[in-house]
Amino acid sequence: MKKAEVNYKDLLAGILTENDDGEYIFQYDRAYVEK
Repeated sequence: MKKAEVNYKDLLAGILTENDDGEYIFQYDRAYVEK
């Protein structure tokens, strides 16, 4: 499993995860969504 932080305008927007099946899942960071 691989994970990467995704930033937008110097803010953490979320985490992109590639699971063992090769699927990608993006989860927004709560602090980013609440801004």
